[in-house]
Amino acid sequence: MNYILLFNLIFSLLTFIIGVFVYLKRRGLFSLIFFFLCLFASIWAAGIIGFISSLFFSGTIGLRIAFSGASFLLATLLYFVQIFPKEKYLHKVVNILLIGALILIGLISISSDLIVKNIKYADTTVIHKEYGPLYPIFGILFLLTLILCLVFSFLKYRTLKGIIKKQSAYFLTGLFISFILATITNLICPLFKIGPPNISQYGPLSLIFFIFFTTLAITRYHLFEIRVILTEILVGVMGIILLFLPFLMPTTNLKILTILTFILFCIFGYYLVKATHEESKRREEAERIAIQEKALRQKSEKLAREFERLNRAKTQFLLATQHHLRSP
Repeated sequence: MNYILLFNLIFSLLTFIIGVFVYLKRRGLFSLIFFFLCLFASIWAAGIIGFISSLFFSGTIGLRIAFSGASFLLATLLYFVQIFPKEKYLHKVVNILLIGALILIGLISISSDLIVKNIKYADTTVIHKEYGPLYPIFGILFLLTLILCLVFSFLKYRTLKGIIKKQSAYFLTGLFISFILATITNLICPLFKIGPPNISQYGPLSLIFFIFFTTLAITRYHLFEIRVILTEILVGVMGIILLFLPFLMPTTNLKILTILTFILFCIFGYYLVKATHEESKRREEAERIAIQEKALRQKSEKLAREFERLNRAKTQFLLATQHHLRSP
């Protein structure tokens, strides 16, 4: 079983579904741009699938689609970081040059051999990738755009306050993790020939953290309770591992055992997440009551001070009146 193909297929479908879900849940400009981010990420993964399987088109066309999807993804990401969670734009010249260059590279990738020339196979295995003269330009734009998005998001985060600062923190966390993974899988390892030769095919999967945390930020889902999110991540990751574990078992008995383990884990995991949600809600309710109590106490203290001031004013008025009445 080709696990790279399977993982990219799951990622492509899941990412597209998440993009549609976020747009339908919170309609707006940034949710629409996020949908296009998910769409181009799906296209990137679909290109990798075509490159590996050559099912609907040649591997060369598949790799060109992957490069084109990645280019349009970067252009969309550069615009997204400027509008989410609060609008703050780069210089117009930078936007025009960089976004324009990424769109142009994306169009060139899909329509010519200037970035991907040809792929040679031997027994369905890729033995050589021949790149065009613009391939280094793509690598430079890829790294430059990611660094610019990360630095700009961090600088914008420092100027924000309140809930949009929380949103920015989630977005920045996902962007930073995905930036590290994407740089390693798409640039460092292929450039210095580190790790397996097909490591770049895992490139789209590096966006999992970015998409996940950005979805949380846009929908404001448990924005203040990171422990709930970590519990859900842990349960989800363990569930995915146990889901694929039966395919790796050598005997039928072990496969049945791992399937039963997966079912039991899903049941206990559901109740664990549910209990964590309920505890979080109780804590939020207690915090809300504490805030209301504090506000009422401050209001009562303010009223007491006002009453004391009025009482002193009344006393002074009575003393002054008595003084005037006793005077000739």
